[in-house]
Amino acid sequence: MGFGLIILVMIAVQGYLLYQMQVFSATVNAILALNVRSIDALQALQPILNDQESHARKYAVLGDTTYALLFWDAGDRFADQVDSLKTLLPAPGMQTAIDTMRHLQTDLANATVTSPSDQHISEIVRLLRSHCDRLQEKVRASTNAAIAGLQATTESALRLALLLTFCAIVGTIASAFIITKSITKPLAILRDGTERVARGEFTTIHVRSHDETADLAAAFNDMSARLKRSNDLRAEMMQQISHEIRIPLQIIHSADYVLHQEKSGPLTDEQRRLLALIRANTSRIGDFADQFLDLAKIEAGMMTFTFEESDLASVLTPAVEAARLTASEKQVTLSFDAQPAPTLSLDRTKIGQAAINLLSNAVKYTPAGGEVTVEVRPAADGALFRVRDTGAGIHPDDLPHLFTKFYQAQHSSTVKPKGTGLGLALVKAIVEEHGGRVSATSAPGQGSTFTVELPCKKPTTIPSR
Repeated sequence: MGFGLIILVMIAVQGYLLYQMQVFSATVNAILALNVRSIDALQALQPILNDQESHARKYAVLGDTTYALLFWDAGDRFADQVDSLKTLLPAPGMQTAIDTMRHLQTDLANATVTSPSDQHISEIVRLLRSHCDRLQEKVRASTNAAIAGLQATTESALRLALLLTFCAIVGTIASAFIITKSITKPLAILRDGTERVARGEFTTIHVRSHDETADLAAAFNDMSARLKRSNDLRAEMMQQISHEIRIPLQIIHSADYVLHQEKSGPLTDEQRRLLALIRANTSRIGDFADQFLDLAKIEAGMMTFTFEESDLASVLTPAVEAARLTASEKQVTLSFDAQPAPTLSLDRTKIGQAAINLLSNAVKYTPAGGEVTVEVRPAADGALFRVRDTGAGIHPDDLPHLFTKFYQAQHSSTVKPKGTGLGLALVKAIVEEHGGRVSATSAPGQGSTFTVELPCKKPTTIPSR
């Protein structure tokens, strides 16, 4: 409606200007076509009257018919000019003056034929010149009046056009400002609301509008409410899962402790085997609960990261040393090769957890006699570390899905999937929170290589997942 009003105002102003231009053009044409031509015709009568007077006097003195014929020829030309004036000057007063001139011309012709005398002819010619001069003055007065009226009309139209143009410009600017504010203000509110949602603040936005922007704001509020409910349900589910898993684990750990204390008597070999099985499965459940909860917190933006300047090799050393124990039990060689690399802004605990997950997988899928290598190298904008193994390898079809939550790759026909499918997803989430990236290369029977690249600077925005 605002843009439509602006268009209508501009059309009205332009239409008025075009109308005034048309009136101006018509007036100018009338002045040029009638008044100017009339003056030219009246001025042309004077030489004709001079010719007639001269020929009449010569005829009166000499009686030569040649001068009579010249007199009548000039009379015909005079009559033609007078007839053209009747067409050019339709006003009643001017028509009367033209008729009078026509009668005087007739009197001049009769006087020349019947009683030619200088005095009579001169008197009639004087009257004709007098009427011609008066008619010419009337035409000039009419022309001056028309020009004055045209000038007044033009000035009035110009003032009105300037006023309308000024009002149109002011109205256009005001309308554009109002329209712009009505669009940009709700958009700014929507932008702020989007940023709050990205930070995990699901607040309702208020837009005072009754157009499509209001519909967009309503849809945004509905989306925000749904996201909040989903986030609350997920958080509640995480707490419930953690609660339901940790209580049985505590009971199992308590039973395991009692059995190991042998307070109910010595344990048999079978009991010891069952206890080992209990311990392994409780650890597996505990790891699952911890990883699942950490991954859910990162995805919900609720995980707290503590960044500090750290040397990547020193951060990875505890994870490598912890993995050596498992590797030695499986007769797998674990080596650590750290070259000088730039200092990074890291959460030491979270990066250590990511390294433990990668090393755990490498040792798990590497057979006895194999080798796992951890490398630290400088990178283009920071540093990286690689975890190589000589294990079963990964099929190319599985590589694009490795870091998907709950996805488990089929390493070979003889190696069945182990674990929960959360370890690599957690690694990816932790690395991306640091502004880095993780990738994998592998081939069946040729081992796998996982590369984690980390930037020097602490990330300022939340990476998109």
